[in-house]
Amino acid sequence: MKNKIQRLLFTILLMTTVSVSSTLAISSSKLGEKVYNDTCVACHGEDGKGTIDGVPDLTQAEGRLTKKDVVLINSIKKGLETSASSLSMPAKGGDDEMTDQGAKSVLGYMRQKFGRGKTKRPIK
Repeated sequence: MKNKIQRLLFTILLMTTVSVSSTLAISSSKLGEKVYNDTCVACHGEDGKGTIDGVPDLTQAEGRLTKKDVVLINSIKKGLETSASSLSMPAKGGDDEMTDQGAKSVLGYMRQKFGRGKTKRPIK
């Protein structure tokens, strides 16, 4: 009887963990989409190709999204200025309220949406 109860409790715990993990993944994906649409879309466009001269095309096979997560998250959080463009990306895309989780989520969303999400590296 004790083994049955332990197995039942283990099964419930496992199901709860899987359910919470799935919910967090969905929430992160939705957060990433919201951040992109609220903050990034004005310059990078709905298709990721850029709406303003000098804004990088996020869909390029050898483009920005091929960089490591830590580099891209740092660029999102701190902003980016390059000699290749007269424009600079403001820190947090100009959204002072963007959280670290928002930066991670938007990177995950961009990788998924623009085809560079085939990386096996988790975004931590």
